[in-house]
Amino acid sequence: MARESRDVVAWAVGIPLSLAAGWVYLNVEDPTVPALLVIMISMGLGLARPQRAWRWALLTSIAVPAAQLFSNVRGAAILRGELQGAFIIGLVSGIVGAVGGSFGHKVFKRLFATMQTSPSGPELESRETTAEEIETKKQP
Repeated sequence: MARESRDVVAWAVGIPLSLAAGWVYLNVEDPTVPALLVIMISMGLGLARPQRAWRWALLTSIAVPAAQLFSNVRGAAILRGELQGAFIIGLVSGIVGAVGGSFGHKVFKRLFATMQTSPSGPELESRETTAEEIETKKQP
């Protein structure tokens, strides 16, 4: 149950932010701004919920071309290649961000796996390997 509630929170955060990325795509002249926004959103979601990162790539990837399509349906002038560009910006940025966030979560988990909590606060576990331990590992 707790896992599902965290997924609901991630979706509740991801959907409005993705819609905001679509709005930015329509209102800002530079295409790198919405691309970076999509990367940040999907990377944040990938860091928070790394399981099945494809969900976050799909969610953020669809927002930019959906906003462009909605704009065209509402009567905006359709420029040549505009919808294809929106798909490329959304898809590439979303996949890179979600996979990067998922990978980053795994890296952080491994980097800080040796941290232990003590009454004085978190301390790194430092342990010297003795010569006897090395010798026992060498023997079959």
